Formats: sequence, structure tokens, C-alpha cells
Amino acid sequence: MDDTSAEVVVKRAMINAAESTVLLLAPGAESSGKGAQRLCDVMDVEVLVTTAGVEPHTVELCGRTGAKVIIA
Repeated sequence: MDDTSAEVVVKRAMINAAESTVLLLAPGAESSGKGAQRLCDVMDVEVLVTTAGVEPHTVELCGRTGAKVIIA
């Protein structure tokens, strides 16, 4: 989720234009999807790069969809 309307439009356009991997970079505290606007569906994400603060549910959900999770 994202809180800035203008950025969401641009980020969605980039995701839709991607011919291959969608990479999501999100600090653990921001990866739970609690922002004001939906950026993309978890099914759209192929790789999530996050920090140790990521919620276990987020890691599990990405794993179920086949996304690779990198905790940096």
C-alpha cells in the first residue's frame, strides 16, 4: 500500500509496463500493506526485498504465491 496518490499512478504504470520481474522494495514496517492506496496485488510481485521487521504473514503470503523474499 502507498499513501501518495501521484506516486501510486506512476508505480502502477511501471508495474503494468514491466515485461518480466516485478520487484518490490519495502522496509519491514511498510510491507504489511496498510497504506491508504493499493499499489499492486501480491500475485504481481515476483521478488520482495525487505528488512528483518517484516511481518511473518507477509513472508508466508509471498511464499504461497511463489515470490522470492529477500530479507536484507
